[in-house]
Amino acid sequence: MYGSMFRMKVKPGKTQDVIAIFEKWAKEVRPGVTGSVGGYLLQPDNKVNELVGIAVFKDEKSYRGNSDSPGQNEWYEALRALLTADPEWEDGKFVAVE
Repeated sequence: MYGSMFRMKVKPGKTQDVIAIFEKWAKEVRPGVTGSVGGYLLQPDNKVNELVGIAVFKDEKSYRGNSDSPGQNEWYEALRALLTADPEWEDGKFVAVE
């Protein structure tokens, strides 16, 4: 499996909006994305306006295909408008699973 872990600093009062963008992607976009396994958002304890996410795909080709798909940049720009800075991304191969 391949994917990304990312940390986002959210504008004050916009955390629920960020969550809604990810929920919408999962409901409306993910069913048509080849190789998408799933994703999660974590709200760290004692860190206001911060979220950590993980996106999992069956392989790097699927991950890159999603990144290059039509509409992905538009989705990202809507997300980015709710953040104070660009997310910190770490892409790579998942080497251990349950």
